[in-house]
Amino acid sequence: MPGDGAEADETPLETILRELLEETGVVPDAIEEAAVTAYEKGKTPPHVFVAAWDGAADELLLGEGQDLRLFPLDALPDPMPPHVRHYVEQLARRLPPRSP
Repeated sequence: MPGDGAEADETPLETILRELLEETGVVPDAIEEAAVTAYEKGKTPPHVFVAAWDGAADELLLGEGQDLRLFPLDALPDPMPPHVRHYVEQLARRLPPRSP
């Protein structure tokens, strides 16, 4: 999951678009911010974005020493940082049911 700090005067959306391009070579077809509940009670949740990209995993250009793999939502890897799993599971609950 790409991400890093914002540059001066950069919005969260501008930050994630820049990070996606720098770290994966991806320019998403669509992207929107998703409201999530914070992992830790009383904390402010992070900016979380959902993006669509019509590309194949072998087209990803991984930079900055990244190792990226794609997983189906029902087979997320273990171990996974609990805060990351918290946000992925929130987003997964919003997806439409899959057709058989």
